Amino acid sequence: AFATCQCDCGGTVDVRVPDLNNGKTVTCGCGATVSTGEADLVEFLRSVTAVDPQFKVNGWSYDALLPEHKILVEFNGTYWHSYPRKRRGAHLVKRRNAEDHGYRMITIWEDEWKKQRPRMEDLIRRAVSGPETKIAGRNTAVVEVSAADAKAFHEEHHVQGFLISRANLHYGLAARGAGLVAVASFDATGVLHRYTVAPGMTVHGGLSKVIAAYRRDFPVERVVTYCDRDLFTGQLYKAAGFERTDTSLTMSYVERGRRVRRERYMKHKLPHVFDGVDLSRKEVDICAEHGVFACWNSGTEKYELAL
Repeated sequence: AFATCQCDCGGTVDVRVPDLNNGKTVTCGCGATVSTGEADLVEFLRSVTAVDPQFKVNGWSYDALLPEHKILVEFNGTYWHSYPRKRRGAHLVKRRNAEDHGYRMITIWEDEWKKQRPRMEDLIRRAVSGPETKIAGRNTAVVEVSAADAKAFHEEHHVQGFLISRANLHYGLAARGAGLVAVASFDATGVLHRYTVAPGMTVHGGLSKVIAAYRRDFPVERVVTYCDRDLFTGQLYKAAGFERTDTSLTMSYVERGRRVRRERYMKHKLPHVFDGVDLSRKEVDICAEHGVFACWNSGTEKYELAL
């Protein structure tokens, strides 16, 4: 059920009644009031470094600036940052505005902060302070990693987990006294689906080392990978010789406050999901009418390494 509410700023908006009752929604999105999740994130940021909240860059307002590191942090509530409240490309434009003025932007989504807070905190600490342990790639050895162990490593340490079933070729890096410190998962066509390093660590030259091991088994002409710009800069791939070749937007749907893969609500499936679907309308409008809202990230970049 939805209620039509008037914000303190004078604007009106339709809000889910449960979100009103539990305090999840407290504003029309005007920024006049800080959400509970955003306030929680800013409190954590203050425990790590200096913070300037509600910082503006070229007329755009960002939730927090970490001034000593030139990092802007955005907290995206899954309701307020989804369609039709936020249009396709809105987050991409905002990130590019930050980068055009010399800032890095990190976007934390509400469902990530709730479900994967330790990983989000580790990512922010690494962005601010760098890794606690630095290991040279030459001091590691490439080791075989089973599918089960690779999946467990990615699920435990990568902020996006391991969802790609096509990644069935796994290479690990082991360091003396530290065990397995990194895992790379490829498929046979040259796609690198995941490269994960253990928390608090970095392995200089590690990515190049596992790619070399992979190519000895599968002599592909190029390796392709993708970078989610909500959380990462792509610098790891650039340092390994990759070139950025494309930028696209990753689309999800918000279902009960969490983002799910778009495939669940693709247009041809909607008559089996909702009643009375009019397929002449846009997919995102059909879903929004039924309380399932589309959202887009701030860009997914494609990187290629010619070999």
